[in-house]
Amino acid sequence: MADPAADAPALTLYGAPTSGNCHKVARMLRLCGLPARYRFMDRKAGALQDPAFLKISPFGEMPVLVDGDRAISNSPIILKHLAAKTGRFGGENEAEREVIENWLYFDQHRILPSITMKRFLVRFEPDAATPDVRAFLDRMGERAMGILERQLDRTPYLAGEAPTIADIACSAYLLLADEGDFDVGRWPPVAAWLERLQELPGWTPSYDLIGTEDAVI
Repeated sequence: MADPAADAPALTLYGAPTSGNCHKVARMLRLCGLPARYRFMDRKAGALQDPAFLKISPFGEMPVLVDGDRAISNSPIILKHLAAKTGRFGGENEAEREVIENWLYFDQHRILPSITMKRFLVRFEPDAATPDVRAFLDRMGERAMGILERQLDRTPYLAGEAPTIADIACSAYLLLADEGDFDVGRWPPVAAWLERLQELPGWTPSYDLIGTEDAVI
């Protein structure tokens, strides 16, 4: 008799469907054709503070990807791990990998504190999304978009001629920006880049990547 466990995916992703950071990892898995068990983390039910989860995520944050005996936290680190594991979307040489690394930092330091934060406040904490806060976050987001626009005027993807994990990372919250009343269409090269990404084989719309039930994705 066949052992059902032998057919089970080797990877497990802990996440939630409203998290763009979780979308980054789920999208990389889909683009690379890597099946994974998905575990929905219900924040409202206290799942992030469950002792079992804290054993694999000491900061109580998601996403977390478990690969064998490794529990890997933080989306940029997970993306780099998957790129190395699959040989895809990680750059062709050391120079490209340095460019990709810079864009991963850009996502964390420019997009997340501005466009991502505004989306979070507008959608989940509307009382905190005062006009002054919105205006401040808009200014920060516009600076980030200007940097993206300059690059995407020169190359079709952030690290050059081919898509990489830099594009997967930096696009995730821009695809959700309208939920924060932020119009990415004001920067045509960025909007065109997002359209190119969505034409990649295996690309899955953001809210079709993962859901609110455990599954194999």
